[in-house]
Amino acid sequence: MLDPNIQMPNFSVPKLPDLSSLTRAYPQQVNIVENQKAFNQLVILGNGFDLACGLKSTYRHFFEYILDKDESKNNYWYYIFRSLHYRRVDFNGWTDIEKQILIELKNIEIFYSNGILKENEYIVKEQLEEFISFNGSNPSLRLTASAITSLYSYYYEIPSKKSFQEQLIKKLLLLEEDFCKYLIEQINIEDEQIDDFFLRNKKREPQQLLY
Repeated sequence: MLDPNIQMPNFSVPKLPDLSSLTRAYPQQVNIVENQKAFNQLVILGNGFDLACGLKSTYRHFFEYILDKDESKNNYWYYIFRSLHYRRVDFNGWTDIEKQILIELKNIEIFYSNGILKENEYIVKEQLEEFISFNGSNPSLRLTASAITSLYSYYYEIPSKKSFQEQLIKKLLLLEEDFCKYLIEQINIEDEQIDDFFLRNKKREPQQLLY
């Protein structure tokens, strides 16, 4: 059972960069008949519209993009999601990400509550492996142990459980910031393609345009 004193991460959305330069509408006003008074148009977009427009905005696209970059090095969460990505585990939405976050927090809680991780002591790989084998070689626990021993030296002094959780929160916020930057980059790419499309069609003769 999860320790009631466990400090759960703050999943509040970090401050996002100014996206005002990306908010261009095509068109902002519409005329039904030429010279008729224009009216404002409200467009309601449904879920998945970004994908329908060709944006590579899924978590799968993001992980394929980020996992080989320097930003993903030495980040506990990227280690976990890289391992699962290579096992072809799909993350189709934020709920899948949240589920994995909860699994990792529970596993770390298990290691602390069973004395495998002790504050001010050192990580012992053999002790982790012995505990996992005793518990039926749980693949989830094994992945958590692999992340801990890979990212932290065997001579790394174990912090308190609260400090460890705070470190994980900071790493998770970095992932969210990277995802936001990735989406902006994808929007800019799509924006340039739209501009190129209209530029190409503007150079054509009127009779060649498709209506």
